[in-house]
Amino acid sequence: MYQDLRKVYYWNRMKKEIAEFKAKCPNCQQVKVEHQKLGGLSQDISIPTWKCEDLNMDFIVGLPPHSATI
Repeated sequence: MYQDLRKVYYWNRMKKEIAEFKAKCPNCQQVKVEHQKLGGLSQDISIPTWKCEDLNMDFIVGLPPHSATI
């Protein structure tokens, strides 16, 4: 935040005041890296040795009804 603001603005004790503001701001505290969950472990994807050895399908449900117009 300081790096972005210092390009445009300057005032005495600017860095200290920005740090104090960020320490009190609830939104800033929620998006801190230490408060975010880790992404989880990646999963290995097996490579098929023969074509069509492994098939996957994704179903998309809950779409609005299609109106047939000819």
